[in-house]
Amino acid sequence: MADAPLPTDAEAEWAAGALGRAERALAAVGGEAISRHIFLCGISEKQQCCARAEGEEAWAFLKMRLKQLGLANAGRDGGIVRRTKADCLQICHAGPIALIWPDRVWYHSCTPAVLELIIQQHLIGGVPVAEYRLLPAPQRGAGIDQTGDQSGA
Repeated sequence: MADAPLPTDAEAEWAAGALGRAERALAAVGGEAISRHIFLCGISEKQQCCARAEGEEAWAFLKMRLKQLGLANAGRDGGIVRRTKADCLQICHAGPIALIWPDRVWYHSCTPAVLELIIQQHLIGGVPVAEYRLLPAPQRGAGIDQTGDQSGA
């Protein structure tokens, strides 16, 4: 395989400028102060997890509430909460779907009412909302039979 051509001086200068702009943008959004990030899937082109209108309503609500509550404000005690609209989180059922990072907590059925619970209890209070958590299904052979009873107990 041939080596990639070296960038020209103009390309290197542009890349260095782009990196500087990216670093300034990261600082502007509070980069290192972000404590949690919520990804919301519901406006996918595939529209398999929910209807587009449901996803759009959930996204608009999430943006509005995080702003109203000042959760994205730099210097906020407890860290900044960021949000990202994801095209697809590859669940494709029971949406809109949300993922809270770095907590690795997934949620299903994220209507505005459910998002309000997630915001209050999880993003502010630090306690996941159990009734809307999406947990992986047990794997075959993992000690659980098809009825859901644990085997070998």
